[in-house]
Amino acid sequence: MAKEKTATNSKGEQGKVLEATVPQVPQSEKKEKAKKNQQITVEFIKKNEAGEIAVTKDAAEAQGLKIMTKQGEKAVMFSDLPSQMLYAAAAFGLNTTLRNAFNSTEHAGGDGHKALDNRLRSIQSGTWKAVGDGSDDGIPLVIEAMIRAKKDQGQYVENMEDKWIEQYRSLDKEGKAAWTKTMSAKKPIEIALLLIKAERAAAKASKAQAGVSAEADSDF
Repeated sequence: MAKEKTATNSKGEQGKVLEATVPQVPQSEKKEKAKKNQQITVEFIKKNEAGEIAVTKDAAEAQGLKIMTKQGEKAVMFSDLPSQMLYAAAAFGLNTTLRNAFNSTEHAGGDGHKALDNRLRSIQSGTWKAVGDGSDDGIPLVIEAMIRAKKDQGQYVENMEDKWIEQYRSLDKEGKAAWTKTMSAKKPIEIALLLIKAERAAAKASKAQAGVSAEADSDF
């Protein structure tokens, strides 16, 4: 709706004029629209024995991607891409996963260099998943604690964490947070988490202390 305002023309005469207004969209509505517009789901896909496209949770088995938005879905098979694009995708993916392994571990109080080395050696050996010192690219910290709790109880079975990893990676961000909260509340896992965090904090403190000169200024 237009509103009145007082304006002065080139002759110095004043009068009432109508000013056009633009309808204002509430901030909450703007955010909701932006959130809806950003919804996208990406799945790893491969061809099964019958030659049909199937979804896989294992990135190492992936032969392509399926991208889904409200407007529809697209499938991209790696075999259809030029070789230089595969190299570019590999470079981008390795850059991301190695940075994540280092940064997330350092942030959690662990040894980022060790996590980086573990992640790289795991990839070089042909294994995508690895204990990632808290990195979501490897085994999340909560699952690392679950493994430790089972080992402490003498109940660990080789590769039993595979089903936990599959459950975790099938969830969205909110689902992962809820799953982590539920599992972390279990007493054996809670204790294992505290031990892992304490060990990493101690290792980080020891590393920092080793880097401090004996002649450092103590006036603080």
